Order: sequence, then structure tokens, then C-alpha cells
Amino acid sequence: MKRSVHSSGLPPAINETLGYLMVQICRAHRNRAQELLAEIGLHAGQEMLVLRLWTADGITQTELAEEACIQPATLTRSLDRRTPHRC
Repeated sequence: MKRSVHSSGLPPAINETLGYLMVQICRAHRNRAQELLAEIGLHAGQEMLVLRLWTADGITQTELAEEACIQPATLTRSLDRRTPHRC
């Protein structure tokens, strides 16, 4: 495999690599997604749970936790954040 070389003949600086740029893009996407989700009262990751609940009416918490690859207790905490609590 041929290594990438900068026009100077040296390896590219870390901030010129594809991996570095992909990390920056992912970080920017995550930050923007968090801003938009916060506007509708969701935390990152909850949008996928809400979407699945929307498309699979009647799905159990156990099934939802299995599909999301999370522990049932983690799902319960996430759903509790979404449920208005009355005093």
C-alpha cells in the first residue's frame, strides 16, 4: 500500500488526513443534532427510540431495549426523561 505524501515530500499533517476530517465532521454533526434535539426536548439517542415507538406501536420495552442494543434499565431511564411527572 502506498503512503500518502504531502507536496513537500513529507507525510501529511494530522489535520490534513481523511481520518481527522471525518472526526471533525462527525463532531460537528453530533453538536448540531444535539442542538436541534434539545429544541424538541430530546437528548441524543432518544430520537431513535421515539422513531421506533412511532413505527412499531405496541412494542414492549424489552423488545425496544433488545433492538436498541441497550440494557432495559438504560431504556427505562431514557423513557422516564420523556414522561412528564406530576407531583
